[in-house]
Amino acid sequence: MLKPDQLRAMTPEDQTQLFDRLATAFYGTPNFVPRLTEDFGVSRATVFRWKRENNTPWAVLYALDRWVNTEAMVSNVFEDWQAVPAQLSVATRELARVAATLEKMARRLPAVRGGGQAS
Repeated sequence: MLKPDQLRAMTPEDQTQLFDRLATAFYGTPNFVPRLTEDFGVSRATVFRWKRENNTPWAVLYALDRWVNTEAMVSNVFEDWQAVPAQLSVATRELARVAATLEKMARRLPAVRGGGQAS
């Protein structure tokens, strides 16, 4: 998540590049201006001025960062959860192999008489 210190450390040009990257990532196209103007309630001229003058408002950067990263996190969580059944299946097979190996080892141990422990 974007932090104020990160923005303060950036040049205005870097912030404009960040704006372009975040907007392109969120809208899925470098031609994001029409949709962005609708979402933020600003004119096309305003967006082009932000880019030309390197003065995108921090609130816009924060919002885009949140939208992009929230979607990515949700997507990653769903992808991770979808992988769980297959991973459990692999783990179950491997644990069964371990159990079989331990059973073989236990059968090869000498029998202990009188309830004592084998040494």
